[in-house]
This record gives sequence, C-alpha cells and structure tokens, in this order.
Amino acid sequence: MCYDTSNDKTSTSRLYIKNHIVKDLDAKFIEITGYTKEELLGKSINDLFELLKLNILKKKERNTCFFITKNNTCIEIDFYKKDYFYDKSMEFIFIIDSIVKLEDKFPYAYSLYMENKMGVAIYYAKDLRLLKANETLLNFLQEPHNKIENSIGRTLPEILPNWPGSESEKIWKDVITSKKTYYGREKIYEGFNRGITYWDVVITPIIEDGTSVYIIQTITDSTEHVLDRKKIEEQNKTLEQIMEKKSNFFSMISHELKTPLNVILGALQLMENLDTNDLNSSYKLTQKYIKMQKQNSFRLLKLINNLIDITKIEENHFTINNSNFDIVRVIENITMSAVKYTKLKNIDLIFDTEVEEKYMAFDIEKIERIMLNLLSNAIKFTDPGGKIEVAIYDRKEKILISVKDSGIGIPEDMLDKIFDHFTQVDTTLRRKAEGSGIGLFLVKSLVEIQGGTISVKSQYGKGSEFLMELPVKLIDNEVPIEDNRPLSNISKINIEFSDIYF
Repeated sequence: MCYDTSNDKTSTSRLYIKNHIVKDLDAKFIEITGYTKEELLGKSINDLFELLKLNILKKKERNTCFFITKNNTCIEIDFYKKDYFYDKSMEFIFIIDSIVKLEDKFPYAYSLYMENKMGVAIYYAKDLRLLKANETLLNFLQEPHNKIENSIGRTLPEILPNWPGSESEKIWKDVITSKKTYYGREKIYEGFNRGITYWDVVITPIIEDGTSVYIIQTITDSTEHVLDRKKIEEQNKTLEQIMEKKSNFFSMISHELKTPLNVILGALQLMENLDTNDLNSSYKLTQKYIKMQKQNSFRLLKLINNLIDITKIEENHFTINNSNFDIVRVIENITMSAVKYTKLKNIDLIFDTEVEEKYMAFDIEKIERIMLNLLSNAIKFTDPGGKIEVAIYDRKEKILISVKDSGIGIPEDMLDKIFDHFTQVDTTLRRKAEGSGIGLFLVKSLVEIQGGTISVKSQYGKGSEFLMELPVKLIDNEVPIEDNRPLSNISKINIEFSDIYF
C-alpha cells in the first residue's frame, strides 16, 4: 500500500489506519516504539493502545499523550489525526510532530534518577501508572514488581500490597486533588519481603493547565537509621529502668543494714543502763538483749552473704560442688528443720512425696539455701492458722519440688518480675515481714546454675506455689552419700530465718 504524503512536510512519524486496523507505519514510528513492523501491523487501534499503554493527556487540535516503548521507556508525544481518502474510503493518518522523553521533560528528576542515591519514580496522575523508575526505587518493591519489566506501565494499586483503604491511597489522592507536595518522614510500610520498612517520601504533583498530570516521587530508605535510633532509645529506656531499680535497691539495702544495726545499738545501750543492784532482773534482760543482737547479727550476715553471692554469680565466679545424694531425704530434712518456726506462728507444715528415694547429683548446700529461702518467704507471708506444703514429684528424668503456701499471694503484675535483679514486690506487702527482697533472684540463679528451672503460680490473697525442677543425673563411679545431718542446718536456719519475728 502506498500513500502520498508529499504535502505533510512537518511530519516526524506516521501511522496509517483503515477500518480501525494498522495498515502501515513508517520507520520512524518503529524506531520510537521499539517494536518491529510485524509486531504492529494488523493490530486494532485498541490493541495498539493497550500494547503501548497509551494514555491521552490533552485533547485539542493537537493531542498530547504518552506511551511506553518496548524497552520500558515512557515517551510523551504531540500528534494530530488527518483524514485521508483512498479508493473512495475514509482513512486516517496519525502524524506525530513532537517527541519528548520524560527525562528531558523533568531534568531534575532525571538527575536524581541517574545518581541513584534515592528512589525516583514518575507516575501518570490520572490512574497512578508507573512511567519511569530507577533501580533504587524498584528495590523497595516486592517481587515481581522489583523488576522493570513487571512494574513500568502498572498502577500503584497493582504494585503496592493492601492498597484499597490504606494510608498510602489517601496520601496520593490528596496530592492529586490539593496539587500540593507531600513530605513524609519515616513512614512505615508493611507487607514487603523485608518486613517492616521506613521510608522518607516526597510526592510532588506536576501541574499543567491547572491539573495534576504527572507525579514525581522520591524515596529514601530510613529503616536502618530508624531501627538504630529505636535501639538506642530502647537501650536508654532499659538503662533508666536499671538505674531506677538500682537506686531503689540501694535505698532498700541502706534500710536493711540500718534497721538491724539500730536494734543492736539500742540493745547495747539498754544493757549499759541495766540496774546492777538487781542481778536477777539484769540477767533476764541481758539474755533478751543478747538474743536481739544475735538475731539481727544473723540478719546482717544473711544480707552480706546474699550480696557477696550475687556478685560472684554476676562475675561467673560461683562454684558448684555436686555429689550423689537422696534428694527426697535432703528436702525432708530441710523442711522438718523449719517446723519450730512454723509452730511458733501456728502454721501447719506438711511434707509429701510420691517417691521414697531418688538419688541424683546436686550441690547440697545450694539446695539447702534455696529451700530455706523459699520456706522463709512462705512463713513470713502466711498468716497464723495458715498452711505450707512441700511436695516432691518424680518426673523420671527430672524431679519437681513444690513449696506451696496459703499466704497473701503475689499481685499479677509482679509475677513476671519477682525473680529479676533489683526487683521487689510492693513495699506495702514486703513490710509485713522484713527482708531485702533479693532472695528470689539468688534462688533463681542457684537453681539455673544447677541446670534447673523455677517458676511461680500465685493468686493474690490466696497464696503462692513455687515450682523447682531439677535434672536427674548421677556422677559416675561415686558412692551415694547418706545425708544424716539433721542438725547441719541450724546455723543456716538461724541466718535464713533471721528476718522472721514472732
């Protein structure tokens, strides 16, 4: 087919249409679109527009539109339609007389695009179709849209996950209608392969004839900066909490040191003022004051021992001396050694076990320390007429030891904190009985050093149950040791129970 176009001296490129079908096109049109002649001939106008993703921007004597070439380049063109008669039938010639690439139209955006320092993209405002994007921006997107062939020509609702009703949809619509640039700092985006990301975003409308025609978007990934800052903020918050706990801890320790010292000094002063002429009365008072001094000396010794042991544990200098003992016999002996104290407070103390003996390797002194601490707490926080139960359960490869009381219980918000360093239960509860409040941290540490775990179940006002689980293991080639030392705990009991007053 041959067309006489000698009178169209201004034409740059031409496309010939008959019955809405592409009948011919010149070499320039092939060069512009990047498609071969065979790929374009015979296509309908609608199919051609769909292939090129062609959109009309302006409809005047000369129309303005953009289309996307085969190599994913967006080009803006001016064209007009000219009627052409051939064989008495009306045909059309689309004549392109102006070609502008987006990078030439927006040189600033293109300079950012080429520098690749930030993500840069250009969109058609009417349907938010992506016309151009650099590699940095594409890397923000989730597969498959992080590749240029899968993103150019597609709309934001197709590219971004969870678009309908999202904050992003609202922001972009506001930019188009208000014709004002949007600045977003550290915006959170979810749903991408990288998880949550933070972007610094600038969305700028390009206005032509009072209408938003294009949108230029720049993105800077601020995820690393935000996460680093949040990490520092969290560390500062944690440090502040630690410092506050330490401050409260040292304030409490000062009180715990001062109280027994005041009692000791007060007893000494009273002894100095005894009436030496009444020896019988002076003797009785002297014994009373000596007992007071002894108990408070034990209390000071307990506090000092705890502080020393905590320091050793934190510095990994705490040693464990395991031997093969019958855990049932050891726990029973420790429990029974506390009967004197429970009777003085009118508390029932019950020991029960589902296994008569269970030999295993453990540090007997550490187990004594743990049990005496748990029993001491149970006695302190159980009212007269209450009950304390110690039970042993055989779990084959583990042994479970329960210390349960009918005391005042622990508030729910403190259950996850009572084993923490520098943490105390509410002082209104703690003041019902003396103590430094660091014993449970030490208990937990001593249990874990031996490969065990400890937990607590409690209901405020109804009591608590501490559950200690220890691994059952034996030291090979070691003869089991019989624990026949019912009195070995007397000094330890005096120390551990020194903050119990009757």
